[in-house]
Amino acid sequence: KTTALAPDSGDAHFNLGYAYTRVGRSREAVPAYKRAAELSPKDDRPHLMLGQEYGKLGDFDNAAKSYRAAATLTPQKADVWTNLGIAESQRRNPDRQAAINALETARKLDGGSSQTLALLGKLYADTGKTQESM
Repeated sequence: KTTALAPDSGDAHFNLGYAYTRVGRSREAVPAYKRAAELSPKDDRPHLMLGQEYGKLGDFDNAAKSYRAAATLTPQKADVWTNLGIAESQRRNPDRQAAINALETARKLDGGSSQTLALLGKLYADTGKTQESM
């Protein structure tokens, strides 16, 4: 394992997590990405991958937390905000306003992908903001 050779390398832990991701082992990927995030606090990639893996595991509370961390590091990336909006809308107790805010940020950054716009319209409709949903 490269993490044994370079235990303080964020990249080594990220690569280990990615190897687990590639073979569908989300539960093993999560601790590797967590360690990568600890060792490389300015790198958004571990947070993005944590969000993805938590989403696969159905843990949208932690997915949202991970995407929020990534958004703090790279606020200019629309896909981060889209993923955050999706995670916020799928939490155990969905925060629809947080989801709307994240998706509106994504829309402002990239003009709005079809996925972003569809979810945004649904959230506006769900919250009774019918004018905004059109």
